[in-house]
Amino acid sequence: ALGRGEAVTKTLQKEIVGPNDTAEVAVAGAIRVDVPRQVFIDALKDVKGFRNSGNLAIGIIQNPPQASDFAGVVLPKDDVKDLRKCKPGDCALKLAGDELAELQSSINWKAPDHAEQVNRLARKRLFMAMGEYVKQGTPAFALLEDKKKKVSLDQQLREMIESTPKLVAFGPELATYLLDYPNAELTSAEDVFFWTLKDFSLKPTVTVTHAVGYVPEGTGDAVVAWKQVYASHYFNGGLSVTTYAKDGDTSYLVQLDRVRADSLGGAFGGTKRGKMAGAMKKDLHKFLQETRKGLRAAAGK
Repeated sequence: ALGRGEAVTKTLQKEIVGPNDTAEVAVAGAIRVDVPRQVFIDALKDVKGFRNSGNLAIGIIQNPPQASDFAGVVLPKDDVKDLRKCKPGDCALKLAGDELAELQSSINWKAPDHAEQVNRLARKRLFMAMGEYVKQGTPAFALLEDKKKKVSLDQQLREMIESTPKLVAFGPELATYLLDYPNAELTSAEDVFFWTLKDFSLKPTVTVTHAVGYVPEGTGDAVVAWKQVYASHYFNGGLSVTTYAKDGDTSYLVQLDRVRADSLGGAFGGTKRGKMAGAMKKDLHKFLQETRKGLRAAAGK
């Protein structure tokens, strides 16, 4: 199938791995592209277009972050409504304790502009969080307190990377960089930070991503790792790896998508995890096909 230029996808995992019925769902896929590596590298420069074209909104975050980077962040009306009832252990959005305290003390819910007050606070908090991230990495983040058990984003990320054996085996320096950023160096790496508002069918979700582009020395390959820094709903962690792999005169695009989402246990947990895996596979299949088409068009094929 790969030889014919077809996209091949597979579900790798859909098991409970963490607190609050957090399950990890993982899918992988590949497609033959047969284009020069530089065509792939050039395509990545369009951050808003490379696998982000379907987002409701997107914004690039500078390093160091600027408050203006988050000016376009607007929470959905339902999120604003839900935040009014937020409390530790029971909140519709993923927030830490100090954020919940500030939310309750600084918002005048009776005011006509309470929605804008919430959005100003959201922008401020994202700006502050990214400022700490580029200085200290994920250990700077406080524990999430939206569910009964507190969750460490840093721990979730470390567990995901350390349990991705092929990434660690073939790109140990990239794995170390993802784990220990900003206290690690990676030659020829390029960092891009961005936020998005994406519709995940149930609730539009604000995400913040750190993308790392890397060209391993002595190979014909190129790798991009997409590290989820934050998500306002569902996800306690996310890691995707896009690889341009050269095999003689043939080149492939290989994709791995891993997410950790909570509330996927219980009597219907298996069904929910199955639906999530199916949706991820469908999305990945479409991405591979569209990317092959775009890369080959850029290469004049």
